[in-house]
Amino acid sequence: MAVQLALNSDWDIYFDADGELVLVDDGEEVAQHVKQRLDFHQGEWFLDQTIGMPWFQGIFATNSSSQDVASRSYSESLIKATILETPGVTALVDFQFNFDSINRAANYSFQFDTLWGEVSNEYFNLSLT
Repeated sequence: MAVQLALNSDWDIYFDADGELVLVDDGEEVAQHVKQRLDFHQGEWFLDQTIGMPWFQGIFATNSSSQDVASRSYSESLIKATILETPGVTALVDFQFNFDSINRAANYSFQFDTLWGEVSNEYFNLSLT
């Protein structure tokens, strides 16, 4: 696996107290890559608007309670596939998902294994209201 620049919670390059760049590798790099893939919205990259998570195009596209079960299943499968297809991820150990199609909100947490060990406590909260 490659070494990457560490990113802080605002997705800016992270510097340590001495002003030095911080690098991540192994499990930390895989966890950062998973977060980047989940936060990359479909249509965001002008050169290929088909890549990325379809948050607006599919997951939160409808506001119908009659489609809630289908929307939840679709959303859950997309998120799981994105995690599992990330290089370095070997298994999805735990996955919790709450989806509210009426209010267009979701939160999910997960734990996964990598080639370098387990990564846990990854939590995301997404609301489009």
